[in-house]
Amino acid sequence: MQWVLAYNRGMITVAAVSSFLEQWAAPDLAADWDNVGLQIGTRHAEVTEIVIAMDADDVVLDYLKDKQQVLVITHHPLFFKGLKQLRYDQEMGRIVRTFITGDHCLYSAHTNLDAAEGGVNDCLVQAYGLDPKQGAIISAGFGKVFTGLDLEFRTFLKTHSCIQEGARFDTPVQKVAFCCGSGHGFIQNVIDLDCDTLVTGEINYHDHLRCQMNGVRVLRLGHKESEVFVLAEIKARLADIFPEVPCHILI
Repeated sequence: MQWVLAYNRGMITVAAVSSFLEQWAAPDLAADWDNVGLQIGTRHAEVTEIVIAMDADDVVLDYLKDKQQVLVITHHPLFFKGLKQLRYDQEMGRIVRTFITGDHCLYSAHTNLDAAEGGVNDCLVQAYGLDPKQGAIISAGFGKVFTGLDLEFRTFLKTHSCIQEGARFDTPVQKVAFCCGSGHGFIQNVIDLDCDTLVTGEINYHDHLRCQMNGVRVLRLGHKESEVFVLAEIKARLADIFPEVPCHILI
């Protein structure tokens, strides 16, 4: 395996780390519209430190300004659309300039990590005390449904900070769906499966109305808040394989 060979040579490269990550979250699991993988840099670069974050934001940029050769692993990709200009006085230009001048690399695992076993969605499920392996996979792996439950709703509601939307009733949670990030494209699945509860990051106003009219309670955590649980899992897996490389989570 590529990452094993790189590891045994004594130098950790971006290729080694990315190959290891892609054994866990294969790029072909990603949605067609997504842009996963290496965003900035080269696979041959040496990795002296790893930073894990949701986005390449100001917190990450501030951390990198006095560093060299850091591999930043984000959940959300930097690039989705073609660039027409790259101005250093605007956010995209500042991000790219920081990475290039510091010889840093940027790698993103997005919807492929959402759908992967032990990935973003499974970490959300575990945060609610359920075993991901007991859930049924739906929507190409981007969601999971659990049936045959009998969970007191008010206790379930308070598991993590959230806003309750959709329907309003306090009967036990018997059939719950989980969808990290945006649950917008997931609503019809939830209705068709007759779920009484949906845990997700965000929905829009019309999703809220549809859930309200179809008897689905929605626990809306916030987009980032529903996905952040996976950062610790990424760090744990990397630390196990590359223990000599310092690894930090930035939120």
